Amino acid sequence: MTTIRALRPVLLALGIFIFAQTSATTAHAQDANVQKEAGVHFQRAVQLYSEADYRAALVEFKRAYELAPNVTVLYNLGETYYQLQQYAEALTTFERFLAEGGTQHKQEVENAVSVLKTRVGKLDITTPSPGWDLRRRRGGRQDAARGAGRSEHRTPSPRRDEAGRDAGDATRRGRRR
Repeated sequence: MTTIRALRPVLLALGIFIFAQTSATTAHAQDANVQKEAGVHFQRAVQLYSEADYRAALVEFKRAYELAPNVTVLYNLGETYYQLQQYAEALTTFERFLAEGGTQHKQEVENAVSVLKTRVGKLDITTPSPGWDLRRRRGGRQDAARGAGRSEHRTPSPRRDEAGRDAGDATRRGRRR
């Protein structure tokens, strides 16, 4: 009895060590599988991009980045958004690329950011009181910004958008249009 009692801390430490090693090995194997899957999505995206199927490439680049965030994928996402003329998203993505220390293509990205800043504006909406829903119509597409007009009566954050003709409306929650 005294021998087991004396060995209890050692056995507990040994059990924790074995569990940690097993978990680390499992995590490493899972990490390798995730990296592999991300690589498959990335390669598929590159192929689709080279075929000028930018919408499909965007889906694959996004999935690769979700699985294994990497600054290189941000560059590719930015380029894809640019090709799709989604300039606000391209600008945001390129700025994130630079902020996260992207060095490859840095000069090219800085030039693109300069150009994109001339094509993208910020919209900050203030409502007369809390409780407004904002809707924007652009080319038949509707976007909604719910929650505009919180305690400070402003949209949660300024919104970036491409230049163009937009229409929109603000409706007080609980009222019919």
